[in-house]
Amino acid sequence: MAEAIGLAVGRDGPTRGQLLQLEEFVTLCAEFAQALNTRHAQRVAGRLGALAHQISALPATAPVHHR
Repeated sequence: MAEAIGLAVGRDGPTRGQLLQLEEFVTLCAEFAQALNTRHAQRVAGRLGALAHQISALPATAPVHHR
């Protein structure tokens, strides 16, 4: 389980984590929405930017609970 979490959130190495890839994708979507330059797109860009920030704030290692 710890290895799976590490793979999902890893920020370096040849196999960057899926969360980092998601953060980059959401950031790119926010930049695209910002470029549309409409009121609605600006709101969407703000929400996507906030989501990217929340994803980036996730801890690099999550606690592992054993039963």
